[in-house]
Amino acid sequence: MLFRFVLIISTMLLISCATATGPLFEHAQAVDQHALIYVYRKDLGHWQSAYSPTFLMDNKEIASIPREGYLALNVASGEHTFGFEHNFLAGYKPVNIPLKVLPNQIYYLKISDPISFDSASQPGALYGTNTSLIAIIDEEVALKELSTTHLVAPNSKTK
Repeated sequence: MLFRFVLIISTMLLISCATATGPLFEHAQAVDQHALIYVYRKDLGHWQSAYSPTFLMDNKEIASIPREGYLALNVASGEHTFGFEHNFLAGYKPVNIPLKVLPNQIYYLKISDPISFDSASQPGALYGTNTSLIAIIDEEVALKELSTTHLVAPNSKTK
C-alpha cells in the first residue's frame, strides 16, 4: 500500500514538473519585414518531458521550453541557426537547424525529445541526431498541435 502511495505521489510530481502554464495559444502579430517563428514542444508522455530544453537562436539562449510550451518570435530576415540544448543530466547532444528566414513568412519549429517524428504526418525539413530533433512543421499540422500549448516568455528559465 505504501509503495502505491509513493508511486502515485512521485508520478504526480513528475507530471507537474516543467509544464508550460502561460496563456493558451493565440496567433501572434508579425512585425513588418520580419518573419514570425513559432517554436513549440509537445508532451510526449515519457520521462524526457519532465525537464525543459533551452531554445537557442544564433547561439544565444532565448528560453527554456517546457512540455506543452510555445514561443512566438519576430525574427529579422537572413540566415539564422535555431537549436536547443538539453539539461546536462539528460545526456543528449545539442541540436541545430540552419534556416534562411524570409520577411513576412511564418515558420513552425517543433522541438522533439528523443523519439522519432512520424514523417508521414509531419512533412518538412527534419534535422537532428538519432536522439533529439528540431523540425520545420507544415502549418496545418503545427496549428493543430499548437492549439493545446501555452505561451512561454522569452528568457524564461524553467529547468
